Amino acid sequence: MNFSRINLAVLVAVLAGCSSQPVLSGNDPTEVRLRAVGQAYGRAADALKRPPRNADELRKFLPEVPDTEPTNILTSARDNQPFVVVGGIDFRLADATPESPTVLAYERTVTGGERWAIDYRMTVRRFSEAEFTKVPFPPNHRHP
Repeated sequence: MNFSRINLAVLVAVLAGCSSQPVLSGNDPTEVRLRAVGQAYGRAADALKRPPRNADELRKFLPEVPDTEPTNILTSARDNQPFVVVGGIDFRLADATPESPTVLAYERTVTGGERWAIDYRMTVRRFSEAEFTKVPFPPNHRHP
């Protein structure tokens, strides 16, 4: 099948529109911070040879994320609350099964009817509270 650039752009837009969890793609400070948390999570997993267990273990890798200020990366700019970091997500196993936990970090509180989160693919998404209750987490993580 041969797609022109316009057809490909339309296909991508249609597929993106089908998602029940809208993907963010801008420069919102909370989005930027969540992406930095995701990058630090990956760097920690590489350095430790295992996923970070919690925010404290992740914290020492925050200075390695370029173009960020490590002192506020772990705080949502939307509600000024610390992000919840989900420890132990192994990137290599995340695609293994559909019920695999995929959220690395998320906002502690719901703001404007939404909770923002970053997944292991480094995608920042908005979830309604009802959608977020369906997100799988590892057994050792208490669902919000």
